[in-house]
Parts: sequence; C-alpha cells; structure tokens
Amino acid sequence: MTLDLRKLFVLTLSAILALGAAGGCSSIDPFGYDDPPASSVRLQSQSVEGERTVVVLGLLENPQTASVRWRDIGSGVTESIVRELRNNKRYAVRSDRRLGSDIEQTLVRAAGDRWRRLEKFRNSYPDVDYVVIGEVTDFHHSSDLPKSARQRSIFGEKREAIVAIRLTVVDIASGAVVLDDHVTGTDGVSDDMKSRDQYQNIAFGSYVFWNTPLGEATREAVEKAAERIHKAVPLLQGQPMIVRRIDSRKVELNAGRNMGLIVGQQYFVCALHPTTGEYVALRDVDTNQPLVAKVTDVDSDEATAWLIGRASVDQPIRGTRLLRSRPKDPKPVVAEVDDAASATQGSVSANTAVEVTQAESGGR
Repeated sequence: MTLDLRKLFVLTLSAILALGAAGGCSSIDPFGYDDPPASSVRLQSQSVEGERTVVVLGLLENPQTASVRWRDIGSGVTESIVRELRNNKRYAVRSDRRLGSDIEQTLVRAAGDRWRRLEKFRNSYPDVDYVVIGEVTDFHHSSDLPKSARQRSIFGEKREAIVAIRLTVVDIASGAVVLDDHVTGTDGVSDDMKSRDQYQNIAFGSYVFWNTPLGEATREAVEKAAERIHKAVPLLQGQPMIVRRIDSRKVELNAGRNMGLIVGQQYFVCALHPTTGEYVALRDVDTNQPLVAKVTDVDSDEATAWLIGRASVDQPIRGTRLLRSRPKDPKPVVAEVDDAASATQGSVSANTAVEVTQAESGGR
C-alpha cells in the first residue's frame, strides 16, 4: 500500500511538471529557489537606429534605519537596478558614485551656479545623458515598526516586509529633473520570528537573500524602479536635425520626446566638414562663438528651438544636426601653392594655414 502511494505521488508530480513544461514554464523548479532579479533576460534587444541612451546611477544612500544592520543595502540596490536595466538591454548603463554625488549637490545650488557646474559635467562626461540619484528609505519588517506606523487589513495587523526607494532622474543636458518618485515593494511575513534572527548569516544580494521576505520586497521595488526609469527616459539618443527655419531665430526639428528632447535642452548646431567628414560647430557671425539651439517646445516626434547666435547668410541652416557635445574645432587646412601662384596672388604665401569658413563647413 505504501509503495502504491509513492508511485501515485511520483506519477502526479511528473504530470504537474509535464503540464508546466507544456505551458512554457519548464525552467521553473517549484521546490527550488527563485532567481535574483534580472538574472535572465525578459526583453529582447531591439534593432533600431540611433545610440542607446547612457544612464548613470549614483550610489543610492543607505536607509537611516533598517531591520537589519547591513552597510551595503544602498550599494546592493544600486547594483540590482543597474543589472535590471542592463540585462533587459534598455540602456547603456553603469554606476558612478562621484558623478551621482556631484549632481545631487548641484541641484541645491542657485540657477546660475547650477548651470556652470552642469556645463563642467557635460564636458567631463560627454557620453552621459541621464543621472539617477536617490536613497533606500525603508528596509523593514512591519513588526519592527511602531504600532502607529503598521498597516491593518480586515484580518488584523499586516505582517510584511517593506522596501522603498526614492528616485530622482536628472537630464544632464538641461539640468531638468525628469523623474522624482518613490517606489515600494512588499512581501508577506508568515511567522513571528524576529528579523534579526531570520537574517542571521545571510548577506544582502546572496542567492538565499532573494527568497526571504526582504529579498522579495527588494525584488519588487527594484523592478518598479527600473520601470519608472524606463517611462521617464527615452531608449535612444539621436542627432536631431533642423528641418525648417520658421523665422530668423526660430527653427523646427525632426525629433521630439521620441529622442529624449525636453524644453530647456541646449544643442550645438553642427554641419559636416566637406573634407574630413566630421561634424563641426557653426559660428555666430558676431561673436564667433558656437551657434546653439535651445529647445523651446516639444511634441511626441517634433520640436522647435530658439537659436542663440546668428548664422552666416552663406550657411544654409536647414539640414544641420544638433549635438549635445561640442565637436572639436577642425584643423586648419594648409594650402600649398607654387612660386608662380605666390607671385601673382601675393596675399597667400606657400604653406599658409587657411581657416575653414562656415560656408565650407556646410553639409551641401
């Protein structure tokens, strides 16, 4: 009789696993540990034009209080969000403690000083598009909180693990805050074991950690954080083009929110050099400073910008590209002439450096 029951259990278990495999769940072990967040790729990489947006995460600060005294909660959550974004192939993403700290200090400065500091960051980090800063604000079991802070349900007091993350996303081109949000993850706690006893000999981020109540709550909060970043930050960064000159200073662009444009961003107006094939910045005819376009209005796939500076009448502004980083100035072109030409022209001697003009740098 005992043997028959064992055989029946094995057959039943085999049938359940077979049904799971038929439903596309063959990789799930109902008696094993869950994978850490983003340990497998859930989104396919997209074949699209343009460069992936570069997102840098500053080190998230540790919670001021927590149910467990781990010093690496903030850094661990930061690494988890980086892994979630990177493995889902949404962005070119990395972490940078120093840049995150500098951006956080910049946001509290006066407007003029803030812009100067942002200009410095743009020059130092020309490839960075967005910076994420914030902190882990909650990392608790509800039983460790004061009774007045605990939530209740119709069945009585809730017993749960709570992890919350504050996120601020800054567009480094304009200094604008494109996301300021708080995300929370929770998971039920089934027993009265003290949290300090439950997490003894467990390290944050270990494989076992992700199957604890705080681990499950962290997983949910990390996935929510990645989704909020995804909604606030465009996947691609292209090179918007000026497609029409509305008046002497106002121009229309061929890109909008789909390429990450927001009001206040400033771009260098550039054209291809006819000789080198590289982009060069056009110049203000009055000051000889690089010509800049400031975005003033944005729709889903188009925008308008205001030109800071005046382009030469010889330079067709239509078809020029807008670059976030100022390209290097072109090297002087050396014009070699023979003695006869030098004698007849007089004004240009042999091996005299001839500067490239705006007209020469146009993409015609």
